[in-house]
Amino acid sequence: MKLKLFFLILFVGFSSFSSFSYAETDDDDFPIPAEEIEIEGEWNDSSPRSLFSSRPTAFLHGNTIDLVFSKTITHLQVKIIDSKGSLVFEEVISSQGKSTYSIPCSLQKGAYSLILTHRCGVLMGDFIF
Repeated sequence: MKLKLFFLILFVGFSSFSSFSYAETDDDDFPIPAEEIEIEGEWNDSSPRSLFSSRPTAFLHGNTIDLVFSKTITHLQVKIIDSKGSLVFEEVISSQGKSTYSIPCSLQKGAYSLILTHRCGVLMGDFIF
């Protein structure tokens, strides 16, 4: 019984830290927490052989946007659009398994939208740079 309780506490402890990530900084003593870009939309990747979704997550820290993948995904179109509707970034990317794709950004201060388009659906999220 004590062993089960120990593993339960250990599991809850590790799972509570998994949703928080840190960005690299010039001063490694004080990492900056990454801000998650809330992306919403329809994403249908249902497969009878898959337990996990291929839906990516996005984080902004410093001058970088990180797209985090839990499994392989191919031909994902990534767009960044400014508040005037102008396209400021566009690229088609693929990931291999669990991976992170970093997009270095040299954007001016302002509001932007991140749009991810794939055969599984379209995801969109807004962020302030």
